[in-house]
Amino acid sequence: MRTARGLLLICFTWLVQTVLGFGRVYLGIDVLVANDFLPIRGKRVGLITHAAAVDHRGVPTAEHFRRARSIKLVAFYAPEHGIDGKAPAGHYVPHRIDQHSGLPVYSLYGPTRKPTPDMLRGIDVLVFDMQDIGARSYTFISTMGLAMRAASENGIEFMVLDRPNPLGGLRVEGPPLDPAYRSFVGQYEIPYVYGLTIGELAFYLNETSWMAQHPLRLHVVKMRGWRRSMLWEDTGLRWIPTSPNIPESRSAFDYVATGWLGELGTVNNGIFTDYPFQVVGLPNLDCQAFLRAIYKRHPLHGIQLSKINYMITKGRFTGQTYTGVRLRYTDLHRARLTEFSPVVLLALRDITGKDFVTSATAHKLEMFDKVTGSSTLRNVLVKSPQKLNQLFLQWEKYAEEFQVKRQQFLLYPE
Repeated sequence: MRTARGLLLICFTWLVQTVLGFGRVYLGIDVLVANDFLPIRGKRVGLITHAAAVDHRGVPTAEHFRRARSIKLVAFYAPEHGIDGKAPAGHYVPHRIDQHSGLPVYSLYGPTRKPTPDMLRGIDVLVFDMQDIGARSYTFISTMGLAMRAASENGIEFMVLDRPNPLGGLRVEGPPLDPAYRSFVGQYEIPYVYGLTIGELAFYLNETSWMAQHPLRLHVVKMRGWRRSMLWEDTGLRWIPTSPNIPESRSAFDYVATGWLGELGTVNNGIFTDYPFQVVGLPNLDCQAFLRAIYKRHPLHGIQLSKINYMITKGRFTGQTYTGVRLRYTDLHRARLTEFSPVVLLALRDITGKDFVTSATAHKLEMFDKVTGSSTLRNVLVKSPQKLNQLFLQWEKYAEEFQVKRQQFLLYPE
């Protein structure tokens, strides 16, 4: 005999397919709304979300929750960049009142980054719906993990409305995290590019040491129609900027390729320009020599570089012209994104004689180590650059091991 739970699942699946139809990607929020919030119906709800969390038609998740009659919305929670996605990176986000509903919007990027018991008072279930970009240092996944811990410690259920990983579900690459360097820009012992959706990552965290002391009542509302081989443009979904410097879905690739350079502060990677994370440059750089040095150092499979002159448009260097290279992708599936910044730093040293790692401030070096997961990369670049390719091979081996480890948590086919 079928169990009542099994019959409910069959009815739920049939209803969702009937309401949504077939042939495109539907997000976790689409599935939840199509079923009139069935898994959380009648419950008091807290919603962690931001402006990039919309349904397949572009309606914000926050708006769906404000309108829902079958739940009681109690509070919102805002991550880095704020619930509207406009706050600059690293800027604290204050608590405020939601002007549409009059409900509190508690900051998870201010005095605390983990919901406090007072912030969770009166909540039965904490719902997480945020668009991530698939890189370990992007802080939204740290927000999710800390919220999971808080929910567990306070006896609250946790729900994730799943979304596509814009880097795809097959790409796994980059350095591991040394637990000694754990921080808000690197919470979990996963590769820098981990190849999981936000829902799959939640399942993974709930079964690893991250949640070992506090088992969590976790529910993930799966997408419909998404496959691991899909990049964002394959989904038919509109991209909403997840933060000011991620204006396009391709920006996720740029962030992985050049983001580490920005942590050092010695080489411009397009921040404060019209090309965030798309360019690498310096004032009066010899681009031809730079290109030759890059290609001599390492083959760039799937990445094409072209010369560009660009201007700083914000900050203290406004109006200054830089010369550099712009990244374009000829094959996104082949591009080894995490190898680009290290090669760039050595190529710049080859042609200028300057070490752009050691010339960074102590604070910047600390952040570089936290973002890359340890001091290993920095030490290789400074002391043993001839061992860089050997380090890349170690990253590849670690990625292969992680792909085996993550297998049981995958929710979607290739």
